[in-house]
Amino acid sequence: MISIADAKNRLPALIHQAEAGEAVTISRRGKAVAVVLSVDEYARLQRREGSVPSWLARLDGWRAHVPADLEGLREDELAAGGGELFAPRVDFGDSSYADIDAHVQALRAAEAAPADPVRRKAGKKSA
Repeated sequence: MISIADAKNRLPALIHQAEAGEAVTISRRGKAVAVVLSVDEYARLQRREGSVPSWLARLDGWRAHVPADLEGLREDELAAGGGELFAPRVDFGDSSYADIDAHVQALRAAEAAPADPVRRKAGKKSA
């Protein structure tokens, strides 16, 4: 990182660094405020930005696939539906899911088991 004053005095050298593929960060009072990049790197970033949809565009795409009957429902109303709206579209009864089912059952059993009592550290008295 280089200060604005130093960057002003060393601009030709910084441009050569950027051309060589090294991004140069310029700071004001210790805070990064700008970056000098090569034209090739800048063009690559511009292409990448244009090819990747923004977060909001992806959200809009997801919303387009949400069934219309979910619109306007509150979370408690969705939960009251008994899960019918979110029924799995995969047959988990298939034998290939047996290992997963056994693992899930073991996790549920572990959650339901009573917790081990907290052990006191040796040498400490309880109050």
